[in-house]
Amino acid sequence: MVAKRRARLARWLGGWWMLLIGASAPLAWAAGPSAAAPPAPKENAAEILRQILGAEDLFFYRAEGRRDPFMPFIREKVVEQEVRAEEEDIPEEKLTGLRRFEPGQLTLVAIVQGAAGPVAMVQDPVGKGYIIRPGTLIGRYGVVEKITGGRVIVKQRTASTWTREKLFKRVEMVLPKEGER
Repeated sequence: MVAKRRARLARWLGGWWMLLIGASAPLAWAAGPSAAAPPAPKENAAEILRQILGAEDLFFYRAEGRRDPFMPFIREKVVEQEVRAEEEDIPEEKLTGLRRFEPGQLTLVAIVQGAAGPVAMVQDPVGKGYIIRPGTLIGRYGVVEKITGGRVIVKQRTASTWTREKLFKRVEMVLPKEGER
C-alpha cells in the first residue's frame, strides 16, 4: 500500500514538473534571438565600482584603535606578587643550607648552654642536622632571635599587602619532651 502511494505521488509530481517545463519553453522560443540583451562590455570590476560609487566614496577598513574581532573577550591575566624581593631590598639568590627551609619545616632536636652562648640543633625533613646560634638565617626572611631553655625564637620579616610596610612575626620552635619524640 505504501508502494502504491509513492508511485501515485511520483506520477503526480512528475506531471506538474513536465507542465512547468513545457509551459516555460514556448515563451523563450517565442522571444527569439533578437530579444536577447546585448553582451555587457568587458570592463574591470574595480572601474565599474569607481564609476558607480565615485573614487572618494570607497570604504577602507582602518584597524587602528579597534580591537581584534578574533581575540576572545576574556583573557587570562598573570597577577604579580604583592611583595617582591626588589621592593624588600633582598637580592634574588639561590638559597642554600638552612635558608632552604622555613622554621615550620625544621624540628628542634637539642639545646646546649655553653660558655660561648646557647646553641641549638635542628633537623630538616630529610634528617640532616644543623647547628644554629642567635643571628643564624633560617628560611628566606627568618633570623634566629633568641635561644632559651626549651625553645628557639625565630623572627620572620613579612610585609603588609595593603600598606607595604615591613612587619615582623615571631615563630617559636619548641623542644619536644622526652616522651613526645
